[in-house]
Amino acid sequence: GRYCASTSSDRTVKVWDTFKAVQGHTLARRPIAVLEGHSSYVTHCCFNPYGDTLASSAGDNAVILWDMNTMKKTTAYEACMAPVMQSSWSADGTKILSVS
Repeated sequence: GRYCASTSSDRTVKVWDTFKAVQGHTLARRPIAVLEGHSSYVTHCCFNPYGDTLASSAGDNAVILWDMNTMKKTTAYEACMAPVMQSSWSADGTKILSVS
């Protein structure tokens, strides 16, 4: 995929553009986007099968969906009763499973 993302205890998700990386070298020192929207540590993130939406899960009991074209939050789900440790997309990219 085009992007690589990482989660952090600072409540952010950082996104890097892998197309800008030179073969045999590491990614740029600075991410192309820092996604802010969680109110607690971010535990996990995963791209949908098409790579155009990123789901992030966190200790704030929420899963947030991010549009990778705009790097903006599109939807937030706060239905969990405990910190969300991981989330995963269905094979067709229409559903998300979250684990607390």
